[in-house]
Amino acid sequence: MNLGGCQSSNCDAHIVYATISMITYILLSFRYRFDHYESKGELFRVMNADCLHMTLDKRIWDLFVEVIRMIAEDLNIDPYDLFQRVMINQRAQKYVNYLIETEMKNTG
Repeated sequence: MNLGGCQSSNCDAHIVYATISMITYILLSFRYRFDHYESKGELFRVMNADCLHMTLDKRIWDLFVEVIRMIAEDLNIDPYDLFQRVMINQRAQKYVNYLIETEMKNTG
């Protein structure tokens, strides 16, 4: 596309030359995408799958936090204290890991 190849001393000529080079690049990129079956739709599908995975992780975590909050409320204790107790209790950690692994197997 020879973007830096303009020999003119006129500023307008440089602007036109750069514009034509950019249009050429856009058209060649467009052609390449069609020839190789790449599209914004494919990019969207890939990004959507990644976002869905992140969203699923966040939803599982939010559900876990909500369960902790509800249990703490029913037991009349501070949710932060309950969360700390769960995280330092090895038996509770194993149970939480089991629940998360089971959920990931069911959704994945």
